[in-house]
Amino acid sequence: MKSYGFRLRFKTPPGRKFKSDDENLSFSLPGSDQGLTIAYLNNEEEKLPTDPEEYSIKGSGFSSEESARHAGQLLKQALIVIGADQSLGLDVGKDTIRSALAKAVREKIQKETGYQIRNNIDGLDVYPDHPPVQHFAMSMRGSVSREITTLEDLLNKSFSDIPVSPKQFLALEILNLTHFEPNSKTKFLSLVTVVEILSTRNPMPSELIEQIEGCIELVKTSPISSDQKQTLKNGLSNLKIVSIKKSCIQLVSNILDEAEANFFADCYNARSQLVHDGDSKIDIAPLMERLNTLVKDLVLTHIQVSREKD
Repeated sequence: MKSYGFRLRFKTPPGRKFKSDDENLSFSLPGSDQGLTIAYLNNEEEKLPTDPEEYSIKGSGFSSEESARHAGQLLKQALIVIGADQSLGLDVGKDTIRSALAKAVREKIQKETGYQIRNNIDGLDVYPDHPPVQHFAMSMRGSVSREITTLEDLLNKSFSDIPVSPKQFLALEILNLTHFEPNSKTKFLSLVTVVEILSTRNPMPSELIEQIEGCIELVKTSPISSDQKQTLKNGLSNLKIVSIKKSCIQLVSNILDEAEANFFADCYNARSQLVHDGDSKIDIAPLMERLNTLVKDLVLTHIQVSREKD
């Protein structure tokens, strides 16, 4: 009977490695008899201090391509939660090819060696278990080291078969990727963007919407040009929905508390100045550490609350 496997390749920032006494560690998740193997992929002799750490998790023996892909996606989800929970930063990739061999070359190597040659994927790669798999990789050419608790322990703690929503996954992706860059305006804007992604713009109170509708009717009968009317109507219609800033502040207040919501309001003011003027009168450097903690707590609590509702 044909079986399938997967390989999930991911990265951590330079110097941030998981504890392990063995470069290839086998384990299984709770409630599953599928064996998984974690491998550290870097060649320490060739690795530069600024290179990210690279790992892979392999699984095999799945009855279908769909079941292998489902297991890989759940592991990918668990990893990105771990990256946020540990303030670590995990790049789980976009399931795209990093380095490739032409199909004819791969077929020739398979015929000569008996190995199935797979291109190196940033993220999840699913394939038949047989013939045996080899992955092709090619690359060209200060960090502070930090050893993290064993990955298998973190996976056992964070693994869940309840999927996060697309918005939550995107928020986790961006939060994780901020750990790959130094404190900067870009990182600050990315952290605020995470909150924007999770927020929901609700309608304004009905009595205000009625007033806005009245203004729109006045615009329709005004003597200005059609283009100007459309511009005004679009602007007025947008007022029917709570602003993105207010929505974000309300989300932080609901998920965390009022003090954090007030702090985030200051951060959002700085964000608006950066986006519109290229600079901010508010010094963002002292805000970064607290904003990073706020966004991490917000994302993880948002996921926990949504899972408790399911």
